[in-house]
Amino acid sequence: MSEKYSEEFLIAEVKKLGEMLKRTPKFKEFQYARTAATTFKSWNNFLKMAGFEEIRKWEKMDFEETRIEVLNLAEKLGHTPTQHEFGYSKAQAIANKYGGWNNFLVSCGLKPTLISHTKESLLRDVRLQAKGLARTPSISEFPYGGSVRNYFDSWDSFVEEAGLEKYQKKCAISEDDLIREIRQLANKLQRVPKTSEFKRYGVAKKRFNTWQNFLIAAGLETPDNKCLICGKPVKRNGSDYCSRKCYAKSKQNTRNCVVCGKEFDVPPSSQKICCSKECSTVNRKKLHAEGTYDKANEKWFAKKEEYYSDHKGENHPNAKSWIIKSPRGKVYEITNLKNFITLNLYLFEGSTVRQVLDGFIKIKASELGKRKRPVHSYKGWTLISWSD
Repeated sequence: MSEKYSEEFLIAEVKKLGEMLKRTPKFKEFQYARTAATTFKSWNNFLKMAGFEEIRKWEKMDFEETRIEVLNLAEKLGHTPTQHEFGYSKAQAIANKYGGWNNFLVSCGLKPTLISHTKESLLRDVRLQAKGLARTPSISEFPYGGSVRNYFDSWDSFVEEAGLEKYQKKCAISEDDLIREIRQLANKLQRVPKTSEFKRYGVAKKRFNTWQNFLIAAGLETPDNKCLICGKPVKRNGSDYCSRKCYAKSKQNTRNCVVCGKEFDVPPSSQKICCSKECSTVNRKKLHAEGTYDKANEKWFAKKEEYYSDHKGENHPNAKSWIIKSPRGKVYEITNLKNFITLNLYLFEGSTVRQVLDGFIKIKASELGKRKRPVHSYKGWTLISWSD
């Protein structure tokens, strides 16, 4: 419904718009146009009260051509055309010029079509038609549907005031037919159909409120089917999960933390038993306090010296044989180059163990052709041979 604005307010607003446009405002350009037209009976009356010239579309029309056009249409239809049949916008412009559509028809030699209706006559006519049809007519069935809009906000409010039941559109397909169709489609697909696969999805959803309710009514889904992961209703028959996310989660391997009990994702091959570093620290302290590592520690300390004696100097399992030559020409045949450098670091004139070892490694790489810039000595020391 139109909001209640005073006549002074509407006139002031349209004058502001006219000053901005520097011409007479059009109906569609004014924010309160519908309210103004209702308040002043017509848009042109409103413009006149506001001091503007009327917008007259008919001044640009060729009425001789228009007469020929309406006569041809009358001959084609077999009766005098109405404003809507001729074109409502154009017919209204003609009506403004002639003071009414019927006046124009008379000037063309045609019979008038406009019949004046009152609110009471419309209510009487719709009751008579409803009695003849044994039901409430639709707006398209009522011959004076256009006139109803002049007195009522909607067709439903008109029907209600006439004391008739609200018009119910006859359904083209019954609920039983819908259920039969979805079952046939499910048998054809060998699964529950998707909404995009069922051509009457809109009708089914409107009739059953939701697609899931429709599937339940058709026996393709049970109402108590719950997701195994989150517990939400499952919308797919034969599935145990409500979404791809829950399905993916079901495929993940999980364990419960031995400290806090929290569930965490872990590969099946992993031996991880704690969910975080903090829980792992707590678990190790607990194991130490319980003496879980005591036997392992006793075994380690018993063989500790033996282990280190077998892994030092020339006895190291990864030690290799080297033959190197000093700047003074002395040849050294050694096993475990790093151990030799550590014990005889004074021979290399202030270099660190790391620097000397890197020098010989570069010489070896150069001999193997693995360096773009070959190195053949380190502070006068050379590599004669080596064995892996």
